[in-house]
Amino acid sequence: MQGRRRGNPEADIQRQIVKDLTPLLRPPFILHHSANESGKASRTAQAILKGMGVHAGFSDLLLLGPERRVLFLEVKTRTGPQTPSQAEFEADVVSFGWAYEIVRSSADAIEAVVAHGFPNRIKRL
Repeated sequence: MQGRRRGNPEADIQRQIVKDLTPLLRPPFILHHSANESGKASRTAQAILKGMGVHAGFSDLLLLGPERRVLFLEVKTRTGPQTPSQAEFEADVVSFGWAYEIVRSSADAIEAVVAHGFPNRIKRL
């Protein structure tokens, strides 16, 4: 990954994923990040966020596409582990029949998009 380090490797990976995926996906699609950083906030801020609907463990990115396609992407560094609330969220999502992937790079995210059938501009050899 190129560019300045911002002190948050997961955020750097996520920005690169968004940058790389956006031109590869065929419209219509929605690629969304829900700011869900309640674990780093004070108790008061956490209570406010929870009251506003922040859900512990919610994935970093949500991709919505045609034909009711839904893909939750949890961004991790090469060795970053899932938290217990993220694992619980994954279990819920999968039990609902939706797709969930842990991605550690743009290549992982692109592979997930293709595997889950999102219309894309990726040229195959």
